[in-house]
Formats: sequence, structure tokens, C-alpha cells
Amino acid sequence: MLLKSFALIILIAILCAVTLYSAQIKHKTVLFTVISVVYLAVLLSFTLLYREDVTKTDVSTIPFNSFFQILMLGWYGWGKYIFMGIFGNMLLFVPLGMIVGNTFVSKYRVLISAISGFILSMTVECIQYIYELGVFEIDDLIINTWGAIIGCSVVIAILKREKSVLENIKTLMPLVVFAVVLFAFCVVPVSKEIIRLF
Repeated sequence: MLLKSFALIILIAILCAVTLYSAQIKHKTVLFTVISVVYLAVLLSFTLLYREDVTKTDVSTIPFNSFFQILMLGWYGWGKYIFMGIFGNMLLFVPLGMIVGNTFVSKYRVLISAISGFILSMTVECIQYIYELGVFEIDDLIINTWGAIIGCSVVIAILKREKSVLENIKTLMPLVVFAVVLFAFCVVPVSKEIIRLF
């Protein structure tokens, strides 16, 4: 798991570097093809291959249920692992958004990233459900799509690096909103644990 997480972070760093120096890269198509294949391999290994601790197959249709579970379960229970799952699901789809953002030079690239993230996430969730590899969760669809949008926003912010700080913050708003929402749900459980210690 640690090795796959490290591979994902390296992939995101490479995509940031490629975006930053894209004007100087000659064979961008070949490079993005290789990166896309590596990304799909990492994604498949996380979501479909070598699944650990899968005890049941179910469907969870309540939006943001994972976020509310953090509130109910507390930080030092399963809440911490749910937080890591939410953050991991988002991070897993950031490279997809970055690849789409680099591939499509269009004002609709954020929308294309969102649609790509949703379709790929839906495919993974359906395969997990059909082959009993995990729970089909609406939250995963939302968070994965959000991750793809964040990835595309990061690319746009890097490409607009000459723009003002305010312009870049506006571009990275999906990332800011995700962080605020996720950490807002962690404030109560963490506060309870801190109070309990004293």
C-alpha cells in the first residue's frame, strides 16, 4: 500500500513538472501516453487488484455519508481511516484531471475532467460491485470526480503562473472547497478527543 501511494505521489509530481515545462517538451504525445498507461496501472492496482480486507459487497446511496461517519465514529476509531479513504480517493483521481487538463487546451477542460472522472469512477465502482471487490458508494463517485476537477485546476493554475495570486486562488477553488469540507467534518471528532485527554 505504501509503495502504491508513493508511486501515485511521484506520478502527480511528474505531471506537475511536465505541465510546468510543457513548452520545452518535444514528444508530449508519447510522454502523456506513457504517463496515462502508468496511471491506469496504479489506479487498477488500488481499486481492483490486490484488494485487502473486503468483507462484503453492498451499495451506499447516501451522498456524503463518509463525511458524516467521521463525525459519528470519532477520530481515533474508524473515523481516521475513513478520512484517509476520502483523501486517498480524491488523490487517486488527481492525475486523471491533470492528464485531461494537459491534453485538452479548451475552456471546457474542467468539464471534460469532471465527466472523465465520473465515467472512470462509475466503471470502477460497477466492476467492484459485480465482482464483489467492495462497496458501490455514491461518495466514491463524488470524491473521485472532485479529484479529477482538482487535478485539472492544478494544471490550469500552473499554466497561469504569470497571473495574479488571486487568479490562482480562484482557479484552485475546487481544492480549497474540498479541504474546507473535509477538515470541517474532522473538527468535532478531533476536538472531542482533545477535550477527553484533558
